[in-house]
Amino acid sequence: MTYDNNLFLLIRAIPEAIGTVCLALVLIKKPAPLKAIFLTGTIAGIIIFLIRILPFKFGVHLPIFLIILILMLNYSFKINNLLRNSAGALGAIICLTIFEWLTVPLLSYLFNISLENLKDAGDLIIFAFGLPSLFLLLLVAFGGYLLLLRKENKDHALDQ
Repeated sequence: MTYDNNLFLLIRAIPEAIGTVCLALVLIKKPAPLKAIFLTGTIAGIIIFLIRILPFKFGVHLPIFLIILILMLNYSFKINNLLRNSAGALGAIICLTIFEWLTVPLLSYLFNISLENLKDAGDLIIFAFGLPSLFLLLLVAFGGYLLLLRKENKDHALDQ
């Protein structure tokens, strides 16, 4: 699924990157301020948007996004463990991919639009088909973030 209108791509790329950054931090159990998560995710989203509008084959942006995410976890959150960063970034991207694999075919079935026809659908329909996986990503990422904060606060309370 590709967009003709780059505005739809940008509108999706930024929250998707914010959710992916948040989920990566949750997976590696590294709490961070929400402001830093949103800033890092926004920067990553803009970078991945700029990469997606380049004339690359579909799917080339994914490994590039993985590398960007690993580097941003390292520099933005001072996580100097390449293996840990890689595991968190890869886990978050795998979750996003699973969410898309689950929701897009389900919506295709519910609205009786074949996946082949979806490729030729308008930007608004393609954007709408991507929203459930985005919402699921954000729900899992920020739900996990809240659980991580709760655990951190509980651990700090036990230490005192």
